[in-house]
Amino acid sequence: MISVIEKKKSVFVEEHRKRGIERSSEVVEQLQILLKENSTRICEGDGYHYDIQTLIELFTAPQDFPEQERQEVAQYLNAMHVLVDELFEALQSMTFGEDGLAHGHFLHSRFPKFNGLHYDLEKCSRI
Repeated sequence: MISVIEKKKSVFVEEHRKRGIERSSEVVEQLQILLKENSTRICEGDGYHYDIQTLIELFTAPQDFPEQERQEVAQYLNAMHVLVDELFEALQSMTFGEDGLAHGHFLHSRFPKFNGLHYDLEKCSRI
């Protein structure tokens, strides 16, 4: 029974690796494509769903800040493009888990990079 399940999983993974994910130069459109692919390849609400949804919210949030803060937000969002590319590659190659994202710490304060600081970071993000 286990070998049959593993074989079916292997076939599923290989089929999706061969099927390319559409590319878009518009970041929000790319994230929407990735959200759809995440639902197809993993399951709606699982996998990278939270990460992709959070990125969509960040990129579509109002940007009506004072000038200095707008520049900082723009730098942060610019850095997020790396994470969008990592999510694309992870879904295309059918590899999962936040440990596989080199820049996952951009969204996850509990990421190993912040070991020992996650409580403080969580408190700061809720202010």
